[in-house]
Amino acid sequence: NTAKYLLIDNMLMTETQILTYIKNSNLKLPVVIKPNKMGGLSLGITYVDKWENIYQSIKHARQYDTEILVEEYIQGTEVTTTEVWLDNRYQVLNPIVIEKKSRLSDYYAKKNQLRTLNFDSKELTAANKIRLVEITQKIFSSLNMKDYGYFDYIIDRNDDIYFIEAGAVPGFTQGSNIPKILNNANRSLEEFLSALFRKTYRRKKHVN
Repeated sequence: NTAKYLLIDNMLMTETQILTYIKNSNLKLPVVIKPNKMGGLSLGITYVDKWENIYQSIKHARQYDTEILVEEYIQGTEVTTTEVWLDNRYQVLNPIVIEKKSRLSDYYAKKNQLRTLNFDSKELTAANKIRLVEITQKIFSSLNMKDYGYFDYIIDRNDDIYFIEAGAVPGFTQGSNIPKILNNANRSLEEFLSALFRKTYRRKKHVN
């Protein structure tokens, strides 16, 4: 499942044309407007619940990308999973719940520590963890991703899981998700990166 969405990639569309395009798509407010390819930086994202604010939000997103995603806002629990190469195999590490003090887990929320990573949230059932692992493996494989990646989801009130975003170039700072997820699995960032170097070396040696 994904949120209902549309892409706006025509830079020549006027404000009137854009609003007409969105209204004709039958998307319902509120919506989230964001650059389609900004990934884990989460820049240029806006929550919009009034039609008169849509065009300004699109202009804001266009500072970061020419392709803008407009998608219906889903109320629910935000979850992140990570698939990594460890122990000579791909594995999905423990999913985490993003507990937010703001409506969006955007750049501002990350920078100002307005969110908490919860590895033991009661909102995430054992059944949901199994489903998240299965979905993550399918997405990782279908996108032909390699080495590592992160995946964001929303679980709504009906317990339906919605795929929000995949990131192939996640951050590795102290505040980033992957180092914290590795630490939760009792694995170090150094250990993880060493495994990647060995895997890459073997792959290149085989090609040569």
